Amino acid sequence: MLGALVLIAHAHPAAASHLDGVTMDFDSTVEMEWQAHSTNPYPEFTGAGSGYDAGRYLGAFVETSVGFSGLDFFDYPFGSDLSKAYMSLDLLLFGDWRGNDPGNESSFTIDVGLETIFESTFSNHPFINSTLPGLDQSYPASIGTGSHPGTTGAFFLGQYFDVAGPGFETVSIYRINLEMDTPYAETSGRDIYVEFAASLAGESSGAWGLDNFVLSSVPIEPIPEPGSAVLVGLGLAVLGVTRPIRPGSPARSP
Repeated sequence: MLGALVLIAHAHPAAASHLDGVTMDFDSTVEMEWQAHSTNPYPEFTGAGSGYDAGRYLGAFVETSVGFSGLDFFDYPFGSDLSKAYMSLDLLLFGDWRGNDPGNESSFTIDVGLETIFESTFSNHPFINSTLPGLDQSYPASIGTGSHPGTTGAFFLGQYFDVAGPGFETVSIYRINLEMDTPYAETSGRDIYVEFAASLAGESSGAWGLDNFVLSSVPIEPIPEPGSAVLVGLGLAVLGVTRPIRPGSPARSP
């Protein structure tokens, strides 16, 4: 699907401890804490989304899990209390994510250590009208606990033309903010391991990437989303014309 996007590997800098945390936008070097180090430029979006360009992102990946491993990541004095950590990221979803579609579920999971802190289904098929009813997703609720119209919560929705794939592909982007418990032993540093993974069942297909990754020991100030209402509104207008559901796909309930 993403054959037109060429993966480029970067050199890795030395590891370092971080007093409060770290911010990574992947526009230059990918730090060595990441298990994957390939980035891509944002696609050239067509139509209403053509003005959106956020540089580079980490990815694209399909169902490969990607880990972030920070050894002695939070550099605190011995005996310091670090019971919470905070994470923010942009999640990019490319292609035919089908959300709660039975047998074709598309989900994304974030684990910290042995604990799953985020698990939701996502759909790139928004509700347009009764002719194009879309496919539901669980996000912003957890998987199995909610049903919302496709692309709910996305701050960007657009399309690009994949010359090596099926033609026009849909992209949705979400800004996800998480708070997590960190039951680490009292040492001079705090190790942290985060794993990101997608599951695309049945006829679902697509890829994902990450951008604007923030990991912090203190609450993260919300990062303004770039014109979210306008970007999604314009994206819906484009998708309503060019991206119907394949025949036979279950429609969302009114």
